[in-house]
Amino acid sequence: MTLLAFALTYGGWWALAAGMARHGGPMLGRGAFPAVLAPVLRATGGGLLVLSFFTAAGEYGWDIGPVAWCGLGSVGAVPLVLMLAWRPALAALPVAPLLAIGWWLSGF
Repeated sequence: MTLLAFALTYGGWWALAAGMARHGGPMLGRGAFPAVLAPVLRATGGGLLVLSFFTAAGEYGWDIGPVAWCGLGSVGAVPLVLMLAWRPALAALPVAPLLAIGWWLSGF
């Protein structure tokens, strides 16, 4: 379930970064960033981060869960920041496999 929380955190940070005009174009592979897509990506990113918070709280309990979520938020942001600096278009590749593996391992 920790992998699921990590995948949700990474996906949330990815969606928030893709919702920004500066990162959206290179990440999504388009020359002109569509302004209509930005609020949807921001809402999706925020929703995924909230969902990862509750996943971490469910995994570790409410006494340690928020602390673990802060750590997962940092650990999920570092690879994304490195991918944005290196190859922005490749930053989305780990999202779907991580979510699928995390979902499968969590037993849902």
